[in-house]
Amino acid sequence: MRNESIDIMKAIGIILVIVGHNSEGLAFQYIYSFHMPMFFIISGYLWKERSFVKSVCHDFNRILVPYIIYFIALILLDCILDGVSCRKLLQDLLKIIWGSAVGVDMCGLHVNGVTYLWFLPALYICKNVFNSLYILWNKITHNTICSSLLLCMSVFVCMCVGFFVHRRLFALPFAFTMGLNALGYFYIGFCIRSLFNSNLGNLWFGMVFGVIWLLTGKIGLNNMALCEYFRMKYAIIAGVTGTFTCYYLSSFLSYFNCFAKQLSIIGQYTISILIIHHFVANYAGLIQIDNTNPILNVLLTMGIALIYVFVHYNISKKYVE
Repeated sequence: MRNESIDIMKAIGIILVIVGHNSEGLAFQYIYSFHMPMFFIISGYLWKERSFVKSVCHDFNRILVPYIIYFIALILLDCILDGVSCRKLLQDLLKIIWGSAVGVDMCGLHVNGVTYLWFLPALYICKNVFNSLYILWNKITHNTICSSLLLCMSVFVCMCVGFFVHRRLFALPFAFTMGLNALGYFYIGFCIRSLFNSNLGNLWFGMVFGVIWLLTGKIGLNNMALCEYFRMKYAIIAGVTGTFTCYYLSSFLSYFNCFAKQLSIIGQYTISILIIHHFVANYAGLIQIDNTNPILNVLLTMGIALIYVFVHYNISKKYVE
């Protein structure tokens, strides 16, 4: 059975992603204090143990297939609009493999970053590295406490390696260093799943988390796309407390049945909405729309996304029935 509050959290999160990319000042600060950590924490909460092969294949179909199909469609669109260029074609194919937010010089070519879609390859790496570590330590030792400690230590090491390599040396293809760096938040989600299932106590806890987030979110910032953390200790606290605050808000909203239902549907399509967001931000100019206008960008993205979500949802529902 789906946890409706988690779906509502994801809906709030993807809306904040769109708004955050078009905001500045205090709104930008608070959104970037927790919105991407929240998605990795949710992913850790939803994680299910699978064999290595099943995990790789399952996440490839769910996360990478939309990512790859989208960029192949863009390549075909560019070929139709600008003609076929071997150099441009190679750059676009390398961009899919590169997968990081910002560009890089590779094979004598400048390869553009995938901007907002860095999250998809990073999530794929994060989930499968965690799954591999979990399987590894449970096979080596059957002692639950020992395997849990080894898992915690290895996650911490991988997180530090990802951060150090990305910030001090170089980014690796397919957002690999960002995926390693996100393991800490993913692990937190894995650890707190029992708390989410028990509704985390009462509303007072939510108020406490909210106050802590308001205090730390103003001074700590998580720019996970670049592995940048402004005032790191505050950034981590803000990332976690902001996620819990959003959970309590989502739990409260779940009591409003009609409104909650619409949000929970949106939360089931976050990958699709992220891809729509990327397309609008980069290709709205094709239909003579000024995508530099932040308000127009948000409204256009949300409008297209909502149409897609509810049409797809209703068609899928009828097909299942």
